[in-house]
Amino acid sequence: MSQMKDPPGLRWVVILGVVGFVAGFAGPMIFAPDANQGPLVGIFISGPASVALGFLLYVICRLLKLSAQTQWRLLSGTAALGFVVVILAVQPQPVLRGTIYDTKVKACGTPLGNEAEIFEFWRERIAEVTWAAPRLGWQQDMHVMLDRAPGILVSAEVVRENSVFENRKPWNRGSVFAGEWKRTSEVKSFYYSTGSCDEFPEGRNLRGFQNYALNGKIEPPKDWPPRELEQVINASTFSTVPEAFATF
Repeated sequence: MSQMKDPPGLRWVVILGVVGFVAGFAGPMIFAPDANQGPLVGIFISGPASVALGFLLYVICRLLKLSAQTQWRLLSGTAALGFVVVILAVQPQPVLRGTIYDTKVKACGTPLGNEAEIFEFWRERIAEVTWAAPRLGWQQDMHVMLDRAPGILVSAEVVRENSVFENRKPWNRGSVFAGEWKRTSEVKSFYYSTGSCDEFPEGRNLRGFQNYALNGKIEPPKDWPPRELEQVINASTFSTVPEAFATF
């Protein structure tokens, strides 16, 4: 209590600067470890902003000649409030879990049955990519892959779509919500690793879910053109809408 007899002086700058830096530096690492900005919030935003705020309040207190006790109370309250504000600001935002599609089937076939369209797609892609040469024998490799590929490719007109998100803040972590349904007429290809075209007659209304891996890494293909089936067929993997999202 004895220190409260003297005003904080430039400790306004030091204390608020340290509080802002710690909250902005450690907060993202604790609450959003996968965030791109990470501790940069404390280094470039909350730390410098808190230093500036501390200096401003120091000048105001000097001009108003507030008592030492009043300044210390104001400083402690500002530091606590600033810490809470920064922690709330660095809370992780909702992440995309996937997309629900309402579609109408236009055509169905096997991966090999769509070989002509797939080859044409990759010829166009290869022509666009001038900075990398296609690997030798890619056509033969792709033909063998399509010949051995299980499942079917369903071409469907997307009537509407809706994105599903997951909350990640401590007080609502794990809860999910959907955005607004969007009308569209886009035609997409969907891949089913099992099943037959008898299940997908032309004109059938089809609802499905395209999953977005929460922890998945987006990496360029190791080979050009790629060797992975899902990348080669240029189609989204389709599945039944999870029960948790069925009401959206």
